Amino acid sequence: MTTSPQGWSAPRLADILNQDHLKTWRCAGYNKTQSSSILQRCSNSIGAVDKGQIKVLLVDLKGNKNVLQSQYDLDQLLELSGLLLCKAVHRKSTAQARNIYDTWVQDIQKKPLQRNNEQLQNNTETLLSTKSLAQSSSSSSTITTVQKKLEIEDDATFRCRGLTSKRQRCKLSNRGTEEKIEGILKSIASETWSLTPRMRELLEELARLTLCERYHQDQAPLMVESWLQVIPRDIKQEKGLDPVPIPGIAPSLFPNRLTTRRQTRSMTTAASALEQPSEPIFEPFWPRSGCLSYRKFKEKALSPLSKTESRPGWIYAYTRPNCKHLKIGLSTNVSQRMNEWKKQCKYEPVLRFKVFTRNASRVEKLVHHFFLFERLRERLVNGGCNGGTGCTAKHEEWFDVPLEHAKRCVEVLKQWMKLEPYDQTGALKYTWAAAIKRFSLEASCNSIIELRLQILGDAMTEIKEEEDVKIKVESHYTLASSRPINISVRFPSIPRSGYPHTSLKTEGVSALTDSSLARRSSPRVLPHTPMPSLRAVYA
Repeated sequence: MTTSPQGWSAPRLADILNQDHLKTWRCAGYNKTQSSSILQRCSNSIGAVDKGQIKVLLVDLKGNKNVLQSQYDLDQLLELSGLLLCKAVHRKSTAQARNIYDTWVQDIQKKPLQRNNEQLQNNTETLLSTKSLAQSSSSSSTITTVQKKLEIEDDATFRCRGLTSKRQRCKLSNRGTEEKIEGILKSIASETWSLTPRMRELLEELARLTLCERYHQDQAPLMVESWLQVIPRDIKQEKGLDPVPIPGIAPSLFPNRLTTRRQTRSMTTAASALEQPSEPIFEPFWPRSGCLSYRKFKEKALSPLSKTESRPGWIYAYTRPNCKHLKIGLSTNVSQRMNEWKKQCKYEPVLRFKVFTRNASRVEKLVHHFFLFERLRERLVNGGCNGGTGCTAKHEEWFDVPLEHAKRCVEVLKQWMKLEPYDQTGALKYTWAAAIKRFSLEASCNSIIELRLQILGDAMTEIKEEEDVKIKVESHYTLASSRPINISVRFPSIPRSGYPHTSLKTEGVSALTDSSLARRSSPRVLPHTPMPSLRAVYA
């Protein structure tokens, strides 16, 4: 057993069960003061998600008269000691969670905690009346309670709950669905508040009804996933589900205690985490719409080129172990960037390709918009990437795209930048602007990557041919206008000085202005007979 540091006392389990210690929802950890070695309690707050998990654990712990009655309660105490610490500082270290757990075990061994039925009933009613997002799986709910849990306000206008590209709520109305929504809310209220297949079906139907059919039906999966996160996993009923991991606590620090099967699985996972990388968790990048993808592509391609975007660089793509997705990014030094990802995210990146191109930043953004429908973001676990073992950055540049398709898209845009589609001021040339608009209109109707790439390649090839023809025509007229016109060359029978003889016959004056005769031979000139002299006439 460990002893508590000077100036700090671990929260008593009795105070936790009575919620006396949870009135302020402050972190139970301690910090060192600069002036002395006395430790003071942390001032950070506990997150909303952790509050819900704590309240669920308290309801389960109060169900037994003696905490030592089951091994599962010991496991819950171990999890509760970690949830009382803030994620920012004290949950990263297991020492303070161990002190709290040891204090609770000492109190339990000295005197088993007896429950007062009246106090337990009052505390349970208080828990049910709060705006907590988590609740006991055996409790029933009313429609109002379900609306509070799912954050669905009672809106008389029945507006769509979807979000626009500017992160604002949609203004379209869903009138006509209020009766169906009310029926689903009643069904949810009658179900046990746990993660069951029936509950998932009801939430999917509710999400579909609360979104407008015109624009935001594609946001229904994200809405359902956000609702499922507030429903606690009922381990007793859902035997097929994996247990919730203990955040920030290594069970191997308690070798002398009785080990449950749940702790054994946690220790096995923690031991193997150093040997093999954690499997990442991905979710769709909002919003997931093909039409929006090519609208963004068109807007970015038509926008003026900035100085930063005009610099050259490498477009690279890499994968990670146990993951098929690609991460597409930009760098001026790819090998250095790979080492940074390795140190920062705690995994070994595998480089798949790198392409050097001009206007690299603009090419990177166009690739991201091109694959917006396949774009993913990595979900942080306990505030970190790579299953909770990496950095705290939000990685949003992952794509569920085959390697050859990603490389082909980069190569097409690279060849496009070689044709200098932007002028010296950074504006897109007129001929290229027409091609980009035409491509955006055609590609938005296709969800297959291969077809979209074909449309992009055809559009670039077509406009390149038009550009080449235009350059040839302009050069021809420029060359023709720079030469002086020599009429005697086109009409050799006309003398260089004086007027032509009267017997000269041509095809008309229109031959000088008719452009259709530009490539024809010189007009036909009839030979003339010299006039007889006057001496011969009067002879």
